[in-house]
Amino acid sequence: MFLSHTVPVLFFHSDNYTKFWNINAQLVGLDNPASVKGIPFRIYLKDLPVVQKVFAPVNASGKMETLEVLLREVTPQLFEAGKVPKLLIHGISPSLATPLAWLGENMSYPDNFLHIIVLS
Repeated sequence: MFLSHTVPVLFFHSDNYTKFWNINAQLVGLDNPASVKGIPFRIYLKDLPVVQKVFAPVNASGKMETLEVLLREVTPQLFEAGKVPKLLIHGISPSLATPLAWLGENMSYPDNFLHIIVLS
């Protein structure tokens, strides 16, 4: 079967979620985190524009990146004065030590974005 980004959407619209996630995982490369070039994410901050970028789940030395690394690089203001931000992803408050590859595989939405809400 020729894989394109329209095939998973067809499965999603026909309520065949198992096929959707199987095909989507092949397209995104979630079966091998080292092959994933980037995880798209959106960070929702109160009274600020949404931050939307792509972040590599593995750094140049092959080490898995964490949620904290992503947040410190993209939104360093969240850590001012030693504060630790409170976050929600799918209604869950993840640990800042959670690997991005795991979040991308398990907590991304059907649009393949990781949606991160900053509560404080």
